[in-house]
Amino acid sequence: MNLTDLTKQLVSIPSYVGQGSNEIKVGEFIFDYLKQFNCLKVVKQPVCDGRFNVVATDGFPTKLLVCGHIDTVEPKGKLNMPVIKDNKLYGLGSSDMKCTIACMLSTIAKVKTKGVMWLFYIDEEYDFLGMNKFIAEYKNKIKPKLIIGEGSDNQIRNGCRGLIEIKFTVTGKTGHASRPENGNNAIIGSQVIFEALRDEVAKFTDKFVGNSSINLASINGGLNLGNGQIGRQGNNIPDYCEFIIDVRTATNKLRAETLIKTARKIAVKNKLKLESFIRHDKLGWFSPFEKLPKSITKKYKIWSDFRSGYVDTQMLNETFSCPCYGFGCGQGDQAHKAGEFVSLNNLITTENFFNDLIKKLEGGEN
Repeated sequence: MNLTDLTKQLVSIPSYVGQGSNEIKVGEFIFDYLKQFNCLKVVKQPVCDGRFNVVATDGFPTKLLVCGHIDTVEPKGKLNMPVIKDNKLYGLGSSDMKCTIACMLSTIAKVKTKGVMWLFYIDEEYDFLGMNKFIAEYKNKIKPKLIIGEGSDNQIRNGCRGLIEIKFTVTGKTGHASRPENGNNAIIGSQVIFEALRDEVAKFTDKFVGNSSINLASINGGLNLGNGQIGRQGNNIPDYCEFIIDVRTATNKLRAETLIKTARKIAVKNKLKLESFIRHDKLGWFSPFEKLPKSITKKYKIWSDFRSGYVDTQMLNETFSCPCYGFGCGQGDQAHKAGEFVSLNNLITTENFFNDLIKKLEGGEN
């Protein structure tokens, strides 16, 4: 199966997590594909609900860990089968990141390795269940010297901003809308809290990474009727509001508790009750390019835009304390878009990157 056909096959297997769908079928395809190579030991690492990571090793102590996620985001509208048009492959996950998974599989078929571990993991687009499971089991089993994770645009990525996601619930005091001074509007109070959080986030910058950013991802408020029901009549002062913020941190000095402390201060000042739930509080990561073979950094483009999304390669960097990088043929401007596609011309470069890196490392270049 050539590289294009392999990519198309992977894209044709839905692997978003939702109604009637998960990564099991694409995991089975990858597992069966890898089992044909007698030099590999291939295992399914159970994660939850029958879902699993696929881990392949060549029998030598792990020096290089190459990993990629096999799930996708949910479809935007009708899920269509992959189509090739004008040398572009269209389909959910084509760019993020099944094209790179195909390059990994193709490399395995062509290059003999000594000390390479391949990880194909689940749930990256959701709650990092696959990565957390892998780290929990392998953190004391392997000592990689180098890790390659998700990347895009055929450029070497050497870091990402951190990720904080917090859900706040704000409780005020209801009353008749004709007398707003008799109540305490929870929606307006949430706005005041968010503005304070925005000002706090703006303080955390880095000369290499740039600015931190904050996004108001969701907001829902009104009259609290109990049992999760929200009244939306105009004649009531809303006493309940919940909102979710997504923060991309330019420095590891900014953590979730910093923002919660700020929110509490504003809530107390405005006589509001505040509750918070931390979904993510992930650090950023940065690895110097000098840790890669010189021939690799000369041949392939260097990535430098830290505005793109959080990459869970950071979790590997934090766990194994070794240089970590990303590389992939997906197109950054296509990730999570309706009508997602990847240019088939991109695939060869990523396959060559994996081949070159493995050969240089096994040849002892540093």
